Amino acid sequence: MQSPVTITITGEDVGRVSYAVSSAKRERMGDSCIYDVTLTFFKDTNVLGSILTCTSLFYADGKKYNDKTGLIAKLAVVPIHQKYTEWEQKQPESK
Repeated sequence: MQSPVTITITGEDVGRVSYAVSSAKRERMGDSCIYDVTLTFFKDTNVLGSILTCTSLFYADGKKYNDKTGLIAKLAVVPIHQKYTEWEQKQPESK
């Protein structure tokens, strides 16, 4: 199921996220992360690629990486989780 919320990263933050992705190191250790945020990268309307992320860990092209900068979590994962929580709180209770 696709999330009902999205965020758009613009300006200097695009370069920061791009740097975090490109400088991340391969991670081979196991983890207990829930990979629940997909970051999709665009140039104009063209999709350049996407990563599946959980705070500092992410998958790109089937390989796991670790963002030691913390920028992916700060600029993408935490904001989308906050926005989702806000959205969820506005939903009517189901019986």
